Amino acid sequence: MAKTPFSHIDAIYNNQRLDYYDTLSDVDKKSFSPYVINMGISMTPDFLPVVNEANKYWDQLDNRSLYLFYSQAIPKGKYFNKWVKGVKEVNYEDWLVDLISRKFETSKAEAKVYLNIFYKTDEGRDELRSICRGFGINDKQLKKVKL
Repeated sequence: MAKTPFSHIDAIYNNQRLDYYDTLSDVDKKSFSPYVINMGISMTPDFLPVVNEANKYWDQLDNRSLYLFYSQAIPKGKYFNKWVKGVKEVNYEDWLVDLISRKFETSKAEAKVYLNIFYKTDEGRDELRSICRGFGINDKQLKKVKL
Protein backbone atom coordinates (compact mmCIF):
# COMPACT_ATOMS: atom_id res chain seq x y z
CA MET A 1 0.00 0.00 0.00
CA ALA A 2 1.28 3.44 -0.91
CA LYS A 3 2.42 5.67 1.89
CA THR A 4 0.73 8.93 2.78
CA PRO A 5 2.29 12.10 4.19
CA PHE A 6 0.94 10.99 7.57
CA SER A 7 2.86 7.72 7.40
CA HIS A 8 6.00 9.75 6.65
CA ILE A 9 5.33 11.91 9.72
CA ASP A 10 4.86 8.73 11.74
CA ALA A 11 8.23 7.49 10.46
CA ILE A 12 9.84 10.76 11.56
CA TYR A 13 8.36 10.38 15.04
CA ASN A 14 8.81 6.65 15.60
CA ASN A 15 11.13 5.10 13.05
CA GLN A 16 13.92 7.65 12.66
CA ARG A 17 16.04 5.31 10.53
CA LEU A 18 18.63 7.21 8.52
CA ASP A 19 17.94 5.10 5.41
CA TYR A 20 14.12 5.41 5.57
CA TYR A 21 13.81 7.83 2.65
CA ASP A 22 16.27 5.81 0.55
CA THR A 23 14.14 2.67 0.92
CA LEU A 24 10.96 4.33 -0.38
CA SER A 25 9.61 3.45 -3.80
CA ASP A 26 9.21 6.17 -6.42
CA VAL A 27 5.46 6.30 -5.73
CA ASP A 28 6.07 6.68 -1.99
CA LYS A 29 8.65 9.42 -2.60
CA LYS A 30 6.03 11.37 -4.55
CA SER A 31 3.74 11.26 -1.50
CA PHE A 32 6.44 12.93 0.61
CA SER A 33 5.10 16.49 0.48
CA PRO A 34 7.29 18.94 2.42
CA TYR A 35 4.37 21.35 2.82
CA VAL A 36 2.11 18.71 4.39
CA ILE A 37 4.96 17.28 6.47
CA ASN A 38 5.79 20.75 7.84
CA MET A 39 2.14 21.47 8.54
CA GLY A 40 1.63 18.13 10.28
CA ILE A 41 4.67 18.46 12.50
CA SER A 42 3.79 22.07 13.34
CA MET A 43 0.52 20.85 14.90
CA THR A 44 2.60 19.90 17.94
CA PRO A 45 3.39 23.27 19.56
CA ASP A 46 6.69 22.01 21.03
CA PHE A 47 8.01 21.41 17.50
CA LEU A 48 7.22 24.87 16.10
CA PRO A 49 10.81 26.09 16.53
CA VAL A 50 12.07 23.02 14.64
CA VAL A 51 9.60 23.57 11.78
CA ASN A 52 10.49 27.26 11.72
CA GLU A 53 14.15 26.36 11.36
CA ALA A 54 13.37 23.96 8.49
CA ASN A 55 11.25 26.61 6.76
CA LYS A 56 14.22 28.99 6.70
CA TYR A 57 15.90 26.60 4.27
CA TRP A 58 12.88 25.34 2.33
CA ASP A 59 14.43 26.21 -1.02
CA GLN A 60 17.72 24.48 -0.20
CA LEU A 61 16.49 21.23 1.37
CA ASP A 62 15.46 18.30 -0.79
CA ASN A 63 12.95 15.79 0.58
CA ARG A 64 15.61 13.39 1.82
CA SER A 65 17.43 16.16 3.70
CA LEU A 66 14.16 17.36 5.22
CA TYR A 67 13.42 13.85 6.48
CA LEU A 68 16.93 13.53 7.93
CA PHE A 69 16.67 16.92 9.62
CA TYR A 70 13.34 16.14 11.27
CA SER A 71 14.25 12.58 12.23
CA GLN A 72 17.32 13.85 14.06
CA ALA A 73 15.84 17.05 15.52
CA ILE A 74 12.62 15.60 16.91
CA PRO A 75 12.81 13.24 19.89
CA LYS A 76 11.58 9.74 19.15
CA GLY A 77 8.15 9.08 20.61
CA LYS A 78 4.43 8.87 20.06
CA TYR A 79 2.86 12.24 19.34
CA PHE A 80 -0.75 13.08 18.60
CA ASN A 81 -1.23 15.86 16.09
CA LYS A 82 -4.75 17.17 15.93
CA TRP A 83 -5.19 18.17 12.31
CA VAL A 84 -6.87 21.55 11.97
CA LYS A 85 -9.53 21.29 9.30
CA GLY A 86 -10.83 24.10 7.17
CA VAL A 87 -14.20 25.65 7.80
CA LYS A 88 -16.98 24.33 5.61
CA GLU A 89 -18.61 27.02 3.54
CA VAL A 90 -22.28 27.50 4.32
CA ASN A 91 -24.57 27.94 1.35
CA TYR A 92 -26.95 30.79 2.01
CA GLU A 93 -30.04 31.52 -0.03
CA ASP A 94 -29.20 33.80 -2.96
CA TRP A 95 -31.89 36.29 -1.99
CA LEU A 96 -30.42 36.60 1.51
CA VAL A 97 -26.90 37.19 0.17
CA ASP A 98 -28.26 39.81 -2.26
CA LEU A 99 -30.20 41.50 0.54
CA ILE A 100 -27.14 41.78 2.82
CA SER A 101 -25.01 42.88 -0.13
CA ARG A 102 -27.45 45.71 -0.86
CA LYS A 103 -27.88 46.66 2.80
CA PHE A 104 -24.15 47.03 3.51
CA GLU A 105 -23.13 47.91 -0.07
CA THR A 106 -20.63 45.07 -0.31
CA SER A 107 -19.78 42.29 -2.73
CA LYS A 108 -21.56 38.97 -2.47
CA ALA A 109 -18.42 37.35 -1.07
CA GLU A 110 -18.26 39.94 1.70
CA ALA A 111 -22.00 39.55 2.32
CA LYS A 112 -21.39 35.82 3.01
CA VAL A 113 -18.76 36.78 5.59
CA TYR A 114 -21.28 39.14 7.20
CA LEU A 115 -23.85 36.33 7.27
CA ASN A 116 -21.34 34.02 8.96
CA ILE A 117 -20.90 36.64 11.67
CA PHE A 118 -24.64 37.24 12.05
CA TYR A 119 -25.36 33.53 12.44
CA LYS A 120 -22.77 32.99 15.20
CA THR A 121 -24.78 34.64 18.00
CA ASP A 122 -28.41 35.00 18.98
CA GLU A 123 -28.05 38.78 18.92
CA GLY A 124 -26.69 38.56 15.38
CA ARG A 125 -29.61 36.43 14.27
CA ASP A 126 -32.01 38.93 15.85
CA GLU A 127 -30.31 41.78 13.99
CA LEU A 128 -30.41 39.82 10.73
CA ARG A 129 -34.09 39.07 11.27
CA SER A 130 -34.71 42.79 11.80
CA ILE A 131 -32.82 43.68 8.61
CA CYS A 132 -34.83 41.13 6.62
CA ARG A 133 -38.12 42.45 7.94
CA GLY A 134 -37.00 45.96 6.96
CA PHE A 135 -36.78 44.68 3.38
CA GLY A 136 -40.27 43.17 3.59
CA ILE A 137 -39.29 39.52 4.07
CA ASN A 138 -42.09 37.53 5.72
CA ASP A 139 -41.80 35.02 8.59
CA LYS A 140 -42.28 32.04 6.26
CA GLN A 141 -39.12 32.95 4.31
CA LEU A 142 -37.24 33.66 7.54
CA LYS A 143 -38.00 30.14 8.79
CA LYS A 144 -36.49 28.69 5.60
CA VAL A 145 -33.18 30.34 6.44
CA LYS A 146 -33.46 29.37 10.13
CA LEU A 147 -34.05 32.84 11.52
